[in-house]
Amino acid sequence: MFVASSISAAAGVLQLFPLGPRANRIAQIFGAAGRVTDLAASKLVETSASVPPRVGEPFHRSLPFTLWKAASILTQ
Repeated sequence: MFVASSISAAAGVLQLFPLGPRANRIAQIFGAAGRVTDLAASKLVETSASVPPRVGEPFHRSLPFTLWKAASILTQ
């Protein structure tokens, strides 16, 4: 999850620089792949952590739930 997040962040930084059209397209694809992988890894973490109900409880209510969902939405 952290690697995927880093990939999408690196792609965002690359897009700040004036690149040629081909390099810009590669950075966009790189970023999209990072975001998709990050979302998939996040869902896997949430599912795995929810197996023991007490451990997964923060993923389903209260402030951690709100922050987790906000992070998922902002990643898209």
